Amino acid sequence: MNKPDFQAAIAALTAKFAASLPEKRQALESAFSLWIAERDQNALKDVIGVAHKLAGSGGSYGFDALGQAARDLETQVRSWPDLNPPDAAAALETERLFAVLLRQFPPA
Repeated sequence: MNKPDFQAAIAALTAKFAASLPEKRQALESAFSLWIAERDQNALKDVIGVAHKLAGSGGSYGFDALGQAARDLETQVRSWPDLNPPDAAAALETERLFAVLLRQFPPA
């Protein structure tokens, strides 16, 4: 593959990733809202899963701040024993990190 073809392929992958971000944001918001409302463990696992994928792919596609914010949220939640916040301060910090993550998504 020559350089222009490679660059075109990367641009196409980046565009595809960017186009998927509204869906990923919606999945995060839905799962996080369910966790906030009911402390649903499965919803929190969904949040971790989406955050993990964003942490890995965000930087690869030029969304460094998004990837880092996702990594920060994932790290915070994975530090909890049994996926339960150890105290109110940890839960509030997680809500703050989630808000930071949402601000890193490009405008719709």
